Amino acid sequence: MYPVKLIIIYFLLANIRDFMLVVALFPFLFSLGMRWSNRESYSNSTKLLIKIFIVLMVLVGMLTFFSSSKAQEFSEEAQLIQTDLKNNKEYGGVRY
Repeated sequence: MYPVKLIIIYFLLANIRDFMLVVALFPFLFSLGMRWSNRESYSNSTKLLIKIFIVLMVLVGMLTFFSSSKAQEFSEEAQLIQTDLKNNKEYGGVRY
């Protein structure tokens, strides 16, 4: 049942707010990898190597994403929304 929930959440995030999928994906993969590496069947040195590998893969993934055109699109969309919030008087009051 758990994988079904993850698939539903993935499709909802991908269709509603795709930048939220990216924001949630890297920490999820990191925590999943750390949980996998802490299994009792591995020796301490193997656990350390797995953790180093996971951290490096997450960093490479983040660097790859942030150098892509999709990251630029997210940044432009955020700037557009910020400009809209500043210029539109209907929002009023404190803006979060």
